[in-house]
Parts: sequence; C-alpha cells; structure tokens
Amino acid sequence: LSPGVVIGRGAVVRDSVVMHRCRIAEGAAVDRTILDKDVHVGKDARVGYGDAVPNRLHPETLSSGLTVIGKSSRVPAGLRIGRGCIVYPDMQEANFLQAEIPSGSVVSA
Repeated sequence: LSPGVVIGRGAVVRDSVVMHRCRIAEGAAVDRTILDKDVHVGKDARVGYGDAVPNRLHPETLSSGLTVIGKSSRVPAGLRIGRGCIVYPDMQEANFLQAEIPSGSVVSA
C-alpha cells in the first residue's frame, strides 16, 4: 500500500499493489490487482474475482489472472471485474456499461 491510500471498513485487499491516493470503499474486495494512482473502488465492488483468463488483447503479458486498473479510474459501487482485465486510465462510472466485466476483458472509452 502506497502513501495516502484509504481502505474502508470491511474492505479486503489481497495480493495486490495499491498506488498513491487510492480509495477502496467499505465492503469492497481487491484481489491480485494493480491499482494505479488515484483509483477509487466503490462500495461492495469486486475487482479480480473468478477464474484466471488471459486478457483478450494482451494475452502474452496478462495471462496469469492479474487485473490492472488505470490511473484515476472510478470503479462503480457493486461492480464485479474479473481476472486478467485491463481498465484504461480515467475510466469513469459511465464507461462501465455492465454490472459485471468478465475475466480477460478490456474497458476503454
């Protein structure tokens, strides 16, 4: 955990790298994930869950189930993001068009 990280009550962070000024809201779970700077994970969201699937666009570099959330992204409350996913920087709640992002997916504008 980097400086300035805030983790809410009941949130769980496992086997992850959490960069500066990230916020993980209460009840959220982050597993095998890299959160770049200034990422906010909403209440009861799940990041890095399910089976390890290679990323569909970058299978050669993201094949072990690691999920990457780009700088300044906002993960909506209750959203589920699978393993091996990439969320590009600056993604806001409106960029997440589904309640669940399947393993191996990419979220971009």
